[in-house]
Amino acid sequence: MTSRACVVAGLAIAVTVSACTDGSREARPFEGIWQSRGVGIYLDIDGQNADVYEYTSVHCVLVYAGPTRGISDVVSLDGDELVLTDAGRVIRFEGLAALPGRCAEESTTHDARRVVEVAAATIAELYQPGVDEGWSVRLETSIEIDSVDPAATFAALTGLLEPLGDPGVRLVVDDPTTWAGVWAAGGGPLGGREPYVPPGLGAVAVTGEQGLVVGSFGAVAYFGFARLGRFGGDDDESQRVLAAELDAVLTDADALILDLRGVASGSAVEAMLVASRFVPDERLVATHMIGGTPAGDLTVHPNSSGPYPGHVAVLIGPGTAGAGEMLALAMRYLPGVSLIGETTAGSPTGPLARMLPNGWSLGVPALDLVTTDGVSLTGVGLEPDIVIATSDADLDAGLDPGIERALSLLGMGH
Repeated sequence: MTSRACVVAGLAIAVTVSACTDGSREARPFEGIWQSRGVGIYLDIDGQNADVYEYTSVHCVLVYAGPTRGISDVVSLDGDELVLTDAGRVIRFEGLAALPGRCAEESTTHDARRVVEVAAATIAELYQPGVDEGWSVRLETSIEIDSVDPAATFAALTGLLEPLGDPGVRLVVDDPTTWAGVWAAGGGPLGGREPYVPPGLGAVAVTGEQGLVVGSFGAVAYFGFARLGRFGGDDDESQRVLAAELDAVLTDADALILDLRGVASGSAVEAMLVASRFVPDERLVATHMIGGTPAGDLTVHPNSSGPYPGHVAVLIGPGTAGAGEMLALAMRYLPGVSLIGETTAGSPTGPLARMLPNGWSLGVPALDLVTTDGVSLTGVGLEPDIVIATSDADLDAGLDPGIERALSLLGMGH
């Protein structure tokens, strides 16, 4: 955590901290209790302190308590509404007379039934595009569990979430007896193969904290992602690493394969940084929506050196979600760019991170992304220009039909 910003909840809800301002004076216009639209957040702003709660119809938990210094950097008033703006996204809050009584209750527990209950309510109330037809049947089975064993809790949660098939739905579990790391509901054939190095790739370099794979197939450069972010120690360093690696590749490449098939996490900022190397002018890519209300634009600005002049094959598939889908959308329809593979996940926004009663974190895609022609990508995804499937069996056999098709398109088939 830096001294300038404290990220207090998913969706980059933040209260900026600065030692040089009077917190109570700055917060005075915003004092009160506020309820968000569509993202399950209460804000309780009182003098120099701000409390942030995550809630559903069955629970409420305090996730941040801290100073209000710098709050005006991210919060404003629009009539009777409080508006929080961060990284281009806009969240609106309405005034609330008082916090519900459940916000004062003890929320920490390892009881599996309670953990599943909270997770299920979070998905049912926030998840876009909504639960599948088998949800209620799975929930009946998952909720009937009497255990405090983490392994039993994990099995119940994954059994409930896996059929959603959305790589944006994730569990962050720090328990080596069950699952240490990030579990995702989906991810396509590249899931679990990070960092993925295609067969036959030469001059391979795995860099950016294991998030980038750079190499070449002769004159065709390859730039692969395990994610779109966390390439360095902080956001600024991560963006510097990404820009330097990408620009070095583009300088000498006659053509490029951009592999997004395993990208289900990352930031819109870094997705648009990549897109900036290929667009000729500033353009609106799409608009975030929360409950039918605009929640910020996704815009790409061109790089000062101008767009890359070579042909680009962008590999996409069911594991392409979140920032990966945003990048694919920004690249679609550009001159010399072809999307190859399978339809993307239809989960084009970063997940809202919610705390579960046992300390695990649940990632829930809670926003919609609507294209400039009015089409929602949520639950639909992007279709490729050239359809070709790549399966687990292909990769296990050392084959990659997506790469082969891209090389053929770029004049390097073999």
